[in-house]
Amino acid sequence: MKKNKKKFNKAIKSYKSLLLVCLLISGYGIAQTEINTIHSEILEADRKFIVRLPSSYNKNENYPLVVMTDASFYFNLVKEAANNLYQGGFPKMIVVGIFSDDRYKDLTPTKTDESSTSGGSDKFLKFLKSELIPEISSKYSVSNFHVLIGHSLGGLFTLTTSIKEPELFDAYIASTPTVRWNNFEMLDNIQKKYFNELNNKKLFLSIGDEKGIEREGVLRFNTKFSDNVKENGNYVFKSYPDESHSTVPWMSYYEGLKHIFAPFNLKTSSVMSIKELVNYYQKLGHDYDYDVKVPQRILMNNGSYALEDGKFKKALNFFKYYAENYSNIPIPFRFLGDTYFKMKDYKKAKKHYESAYKLFQSGYVKSRLLEISQMQD
Repeated sequence: MKKNKKKFNKAIKSYKSLLLVCLLISGYGIAQTEINTIHSEILEADRKFIVRLPSSYNKNENYPLVVMTDASFYFNLVKEAANNLYQGGFPKMIVVGIFSDDRYKDLTPTKTDESSTSGGSDKFLKFLKSELIPEISSKYSVSNFHVLIGHSLGGLFTLTTSIKEPELFDAYIASTPTVRWNNFEMLDNIQKKYFNELNNKKLFLSIGDEKGIEREGVLRFNTKFSDNVKENGNYVFKSYPDESHSTVPWMSYYEGLKHIFAPFNLKTSSVMSIKELVNYYQKLGHDYDYDVKVPQRILMNNGSYALEDGKFKKALNFFKYYAENYSNIPIPFRFLGDTYFKMKDYKKAKKHYESAYKLFQSGYVKSRLLEISQMQD
């Protein structure tokens, strides 16, 4: 018994590796990246932005939109975060990064002596709302769920946007935002209605090892926000004392996206039926305006463990859904073959093994087909 279980677990481990390959091929292995230029009447200038689409991009599906400032610094970081999260069952995302020639002009709300060009973020926000997002929405299949992320001055712009245009985005990531700008004026401008408007939106706020007024501003914002919003899990503040101002975005953006899309990381999937899982992810799709299927890892794990326990009907339910919804992946067909083989229905087992072999020429599947052929001779 122990020997068989060890063999089964070895096979599962092998197919988890294959699943990773399949995810890379079918999901985010080779992302499509495009650099675009839009002429802004509001900014009276041409502005460049970079768009990252999943390699399996389908114009008939909707994808959450992640908009970020400072594309020159952090676009690849966010792109890879989206890639890794998808492989873990999180949604595919369209990531848009905006380039800035003058960060002080684009990202700060008021003019100060700190920069002669500061104070242009109202215009930049108007450009975002009235020109850039409509342009992206007309060209790409973005859902109605939008995320804004930024670091430092970009974090300041992110929080400023959440105050001035709370309906424009559904979630925010502000990494070490420059709350101290112009003597902490942001904190004085926050009104009570802001907290009511943000109650049902997600905000991830973070700080690294900053000291002095940079740290003071973020901590004061955290205190004010925490004291005025409901404890419903939408707001998260994280401190990363081992990360510098330059490295903290690596942690903030990844964990921030995980927080925003946390419901996709379902912890109780192992005890749910296929019907319960389908209903759960359908509701999730409604909440995020996203075409959601039960993730492959959950289907493979739940189905394979049902198969190990001899619950063939339950295993078939998982693997049939898996095959119907991921028809370009060999794994569900291989497991359907295994299930029918154990049920001694060799005709159906052969059919599914052949489907799996067409998609991926596995030595294991080839040996099973040979075994069935010898049994039928």
